[in-house]
Amino acid sequence: MPFSPNAFDVVAAENSIRLAALQTYWSNLKNQAAPPPSPQPFVFLAGTGLLMVYAYSALEYCVTRSVRQLSDLIGDYKVRAKDVSPSLMCLVYNPQIDAVRSSGKRTRISKRLELFGEICSPRVAQIHDEFLAPEMQNVWAKSIHDIFGIFGIRSDPMATKLSRARIDQLVDDRNAVAHGREPPEVIGSKYSIADVDTIIQWLATETAHIIECCKVYYEDRDFIASMHRGRYLRRDRALIG
Repeated sequence: MPFSPNAFDVVAAENSIRLAALQTYWSNLKNQAAPPPSPQPFVFLAGTGLLMVYAYSALEYCVTRSVRQLSDLIGDYKVRAKDVSPSLMCLVYNPQIDAVRSSGKRTRISKRLELFGEICSPRVAQIHDEFLAPEMQNVWAKSIHDIFGIFGIRSDPMATKLSRARIDQLVDDRNAVAHGREPPEVIGSKYSIADVDTIIQWLATETAHIIECCKVYYEDRDFIASMHRGRYLRRDRALIG
């Protein structure tokens, strides 16, 4: 249906629950901190290192959940595949593109014909967001920019001037712990209590911004090519009646 309820409010609520759990973890961990100038105990340093893994998971969840919500809503909207924005065609026609790429000498012509036949067909668009799986295994700042780019989201995904550096540092810290390059207490020793407070506040701002960008993109019907958007907006107004 064209008027699928915009579920980004649900995504925002889920994001808030995860951030609240992160804040509770941090509040409890701060109780283990030693007052200055005493050195911090192992449990606090290791806990802070693990907190960076926890914080990264909240960021990754926000991005992957927002992508899935966009894909579902666009599919529910029943826009013709050939009417979507040019960049989004990469996801709509991904199976056909993959078939062309992997075709051999005997099928290379038929696979190309199938691709362009699909582009000219009136079928409803479905978003094959599995194409983005590699970008979402490590959600670097560039990964988020690339995801916004392929959907055609015009907004800057970085909520602040420091977002790019903070996202990449968060991914690097998470990978260092998850892949055993550094023990959690070494990662945790890089951060003061004030640093972590700032990171958690920033994470709330950044994830809310990403969700809002996706919400506005959907509500403005920016997934439809500009030359076709007016026709769909008229359809929307007619259905509202």
